[in-house]
Amino acid sequence: MARSQNSFIKKKKADEKRKKKKEKMDKRLERNKEKQLKSDSQTADDSFEEMMMSEEEANALRKIVPKQRKSAPGAQ
Repeated sequence: MARSQNSFIKKKKADEKRKKKKEKMDKRLERNKEKQLKSDSQTADDSFEEMMMSEEEANALRKIVPKQRKSAPGAQ
């Protein structure tokens, strides 16, 4: 009798442990989704701003960016 109660208790503890682990993983996935959505919305905002720029501003930015890359240390 004691043996079957022991195995029942072990199974119950294992189930509880699995349940906690699953909840923890679900929370982690939810946080990651929120971070990804935040990142995606920021990227969308940036590309929208680029679209709304005048052609002159865009050309000026294109001229500035390569110069910054060339001046990076170790780029020679």
